[in-house]
Amino acid sequence: MEWPRTKTSDVAPPRATFFPEAAPPPEVEAAPPIDSVVDLSLSENRFEAALDAVASPNVDRAIATQVALEKLGQTARLDGMLRDALVRGVADPRTSSSRGAEGFLGKQQALAAAHVLLAMSDADYQRVKNLVESTGSPAERALILKAVAAKNDPSDIEVFAGKIAGVDRETLAEATSPLDLDGDRDPESHRQTYETSCAPASSQLVRAEADPIYALALKNGDRGAAEQKQVLEQTRSFGAVVETGVAVTREDAARVTEMAGALLAAARAGVTSKREDAALRKHATGGRLDAPERADFQAGLRKLREVTGGFPSDRELSAIRGARGLIGEGMRAEPALEEIATPATGLAYREHAFARGSAEAIEARLRDGQDVTIAIAGRATNDAHFLVMSDVRGSGGNADYLVSDTVSGKTEWVRARDLANGSFPGKQLDLPNFDRISSWYRER
Repeated sequence: MEWPRTKTSDVAPPRATFFPEAAPPPEVEAAPPIDSVVDLSLSENRFEAALDAVASPNVDRAIATQVALEKLGQTARLDGMLRDALVRGVADPRTSSSRGAEGFLGKQQALAAAHVLLAMSDADYQRVKNLVESTGSPAERALILKAVAAKNDPSDIEVFAGKIAGVDRETLAEATSPLDLDGDRDPESHRQTYETSCAPASSQLVRAEADPIYALALKNGDRGAAEQKQVLEQTRSFGAVVETGVAVTREDAARVTEMAGALLAAARAGVTSKREDAALRKHATGGRLDAPERADFQAGLRKLREVTGGFPSDRELSAIRGARGLIGEGMRAEPALEEIATPATGLAYREHAFARGSAEAIEARLRDGQDVTIAIAGRATNDAHFLVMSDVRGSGGNADYLVSDTVSGKTEWVRARDLANGSFPGKQLDLPNFDRISSWYRER
């Protein structure tokens, strides 16, 4: 008797399989840079009238940003050049794809940048203003001001400005966003390294969408996996409850899952004895074996490999033992958001049940440029999984939400009806065990 060996790459981890056909995105027409057709130095009323004639997907957001900046009053620091750069950052789409319809800046980030500029020392303000003035690229200007909004040090902003100088808009969008914005159907969003690190990984999405310097480091391979592990494995107290996450790579989690299935099948078929099965399980979960147990382990391992075609190899067995037979242990979203995202967004986050009115509240935040983390759940699983919403087009029952997943690496448009009925995790993200949004996270 020999069982067919299941490749590790074919073993579906508990949360997902990968890459189904996605639903078509909403139609969002690409538009020329807004400053090529509208004079942003116009008075508010004339500005709004001019913008109304522009075929930009961000007209309403640019108008709202201009109005909000006007309410800050006329100050020497927020001169016409800086105001123009902030509004253009909201108005111009990042890419020609519908996924990149949002500007490099949202209204919330434009206002945050304005407030930081007003509060800076004279020396730091002049350094930043010189950087913005030195480039004629609206995309570069928007990204410099986005780095200001995220409260980066002026010295770091200067280094960043040097890195992006002369780079075209589409390349800048790809380099400074963790999302899959190009629409080529190749899932390229930032992913979680560990089976249960969706809370820190999704928080990295939120941080990187708010801070282009952090996003560039994440894209270059810096920080990602190490930060996920560090945040996940911290011990935290929630009242009398003490929680510590466990970081197991998705590859090792797949090996653990395969090992559990092989041990169960071998025991049920009488291939291994009870003592051999117990020794194999003890070893796989990191236990120390005495001499009789080692003998049972070796006998059981030999039998197991005979019927599985050589699984587990010594290397696979070492990985399974290193994971202590676990597929990992997750964590709550709030501490991950506050440790990773809050330094850039300035927001403290709190969980709220997804209920009547939640979709409208999320929609309003997305229009302002505030990304929203959501938790999904399902009747077929005890797990929760976290996703990030970063844009919305349309409104109410006709809205489409841009959702990113750190398991599949997908960024997909989700229709309002699929959001409401809970079908989108299985339908578009290939997360069939999840069938509803259970909660979402907003500012306190």
